[in-house]
Amino acid sequence: MNMLMKRLILTLGIVALSSASFGQKGRITDAALEYKKLHSMLYTLPTRQDIPGAKKSVLLAKGYIDQAAVHPDTKENQKMFLYKGQIYFALSMLLEMDSSLTTVSSDDALDTSLKAWEMGLNLGKKYKMAIQDAANEKRQFASMIAGEMWKNEKYLEAGEAYEVCAMIANSIGVVDSVFIFNAAIAYDNGNDLDNAIKMYDQLAAMNYQEGKGAQLSGNAYLRAKNYDKAIEILSKARKDYPGNKEVLLGLVNANIAAGNTEGAEKALKDAIADDSTNPRLHYANGTIYLELKRNQEAEDALRRAIELDPDYALAKYQLGAHLVNWAFELKTELGLLGMNDPKEAELTVKANEKMDGAIEALESYLVNDEKNIDVLKILKKAYRKQGNKAKSDEVQTRIDAI
Repeated sequence: MNMLMKRLILTLGIVALSSASFGQKGRITDAALEYKKLHSMLYTLPTRQDIPGAKKSVLLAKGYIDQAAVHPDTKENQKMFLYKGQIYFALSMLLEMDSSLTTVSSDDALDTSLKAWEMGLNLGKKYKMAIQDAANEKRQFASMIAGEMWKNEKYLEAGEAYEVCAMIANSIGVVDSVFIFNAAIAYDNGNDLDNAIKMYDQLAAMNYQEGKGAQLSGNAYLRAKNYDKAIEILSKARKDYPGNKEVLLGLVNANIAAGNTEGAEKALKDAIADDSTNPRLHYANGTIYLELKRNQEAEDALRRAIELDPDYALAKYQLGAHLVNWAFELKTELGLLGMNDPKEAELTVKANEKMDGAIEALESYLVNDEKNIDVLKILKKAYRKQGNKAKSDEVQTRIDAI
């Protein structure tokens, strides 16, 4: 074969290869043009949306981009990833409206979209800003939807939309704690504790607001009755942020809930040493001493909580109930004494003191919650045991009037 013929064959081969490559790049162009139509039909005011048209358009665009995504000449093309992300994001939205549109699920379409942007972002500078702009546009759109859902008290839908916002940000290398926080709170308001915990865990992992994320995560696990996990998260946060009092109080509550009174007491001593004027800490300390049957220490802690916050209703209730029970215990102890026992006088005085203290605490509680039947019943019992029939009858009248 002479040299001229060889050159001719080589030239034809190059032209053929170039034409094939151009054909695949043409698929990206076709996808881009179709996406432009799709964008105008979908991302607009609800009254101007053309959903039937968008469904047809997204399937055409998907067909073009899917071809480009598997061809050797374009499967690593940055522009291809830009449009694949946008087309599959639109597809995920439309699948939420009509799951029969294609065999791909909405979640899979969203995942494909985010992975496309993530992969395309690192392929050079040419389309990097375009990918970031495309993702941010979709994040803003999803944020608007989330805001509307929240405003209409559709908290689960708001949580999902806020979570999508966080996922979009993550696909372009941004950790958006605001959207993660919003998703967690929305799920929590919608009583979806599993998803709320998932988002709170992300906040804890990123050390959100110096222990705030851990405190929220620990509290959520506490409500889910996963006490070991709550203690694990809050213990770590306690080491990382020793000055965070909310984390410390959460750790105390988690230990109390888990029945670990020794751990709770230790944590509380640390807490009170750091914040001796916090009434909640003294209240928590009182509840621990109640669990331990350490009556005097429980009374002292509860009285200290009330001293620091005279309107602390729960502490008043707890103190009143505790002193009534303690007075009953002392009365029982009195009944077991023998004749002329030297302890009788001392126990009698102490029992009366505790009952008087109980009545004072319960009456104070009822100033702001006068129709609380449970407290009124305890108060009636206290007056009766005190021997004050007139007051006992008076409280019964209050109960009957409710």
